Amino acid sequence: MLRRAGLVPAGAYAEAAYAIRDGDFWSTWALRALLALGAAHVLAGIVFFFAFNWADMPIYAKFAVVQTGIVVTALAALVTGLDRPAGQALLVSASVLTGVVLAVFGQVYQTGADAFQLFVSWALLIAPWVLISRSAAHWLVWLVVACFAIGFYCEQILVPLHRLESDQVLLVVGAVPVVALAAREAALRAGLDWLAPVWTRYVLVFAALACYFVPAVAYVFELDGTWISAVLFIAILGAGLVVYSRLLRDFGGVALSIGAGAFFLMAVGGKFIGETIGYDEENFAILGALAILTLWCVGVTAGMAKLLSGLSAQFREAGE
Repeated sequence: MLRRAGLVPAGAYAEAAYAIRDGDFWSTWALRALLALGAAHVLAGIVFFFAFNWADMPIYAKFAVVQTGIVVTALAALVTGLDRPAGQALLVSASVLTGVVLAVFGQVYQTGADAFQLFVSWALLIAPWVLISRSAAHWLVWLVVACFAIGFYCEQILVPLHRLESDQVLLVVGAVPVVALAAREAALRAGLDWLAPVWTRYVLVFAALACYFVPAVAYVFELDGTWISAVLFIAILGAGLVVYSRLLRDFGGVALSIGAGAFFLMAVGGKFIGETIGYDEENFAILGALAILTLWCVGVTAGMAKLLSGLSAQFREAGE
């Protein structure tokens, strides 16, 4: 309350929070961090194990290792309990290993299946586990798989059939984090508290902005894309600013939106300077162009910092 009222500086608040959090707090935090890191490294080790020893392994061994891992992790998750971090990590591991066994199947039997078919099958097979896990991290893994499935389907089916342009693939994939973000906010209001960690919001906001930022900048520099890319990016950006500055009141969401807008303005400025002055290395015009570009980027950054500072003060005054 003192921090929100602006009576305690950020540094003093961090020191005070560190002082009052006892050993149990830090022990729990460390155990969960080590659990996440350990699970990620073990899964990565399994993938690299197959990559390195693929040619020397018999077919049955290839399947036995992964399928045994799926059975063991799934059963261990049920025994441990899905309401505990260890149980959730084990079920996430089973979901990841399901994708590995699908890849092994495709390599062993050379099915000729497109990549999108593997990711669609992967997403469908692990969907029941995701639904019962009540784990935000598990949902994030599923969304990543779903994004790859949609992206590969667009690249391998829709683009060759000329139903979609290659520069529009990211626009379609970007709809996944946008829909997921809307569903997250609605579910949180409906009482699904396991989605409450704020990182779940920030990851989806960042993913949505990134998916529309890339084709928008490509259009600005005339590398690819159409004006629709820029319009969609500006629309997503504006929606983020309105929602998180007026409706849901989240400074982090506002900051991500303003940051993406600042980078876009830098790109637009760079394009304008390039067209008016040019970046020709054969004359001294490039020095002037780079100097102006530097001043433009510094000005945009300073304006962003000023805007964020003012908004931060407003949030503090409102106790948010």
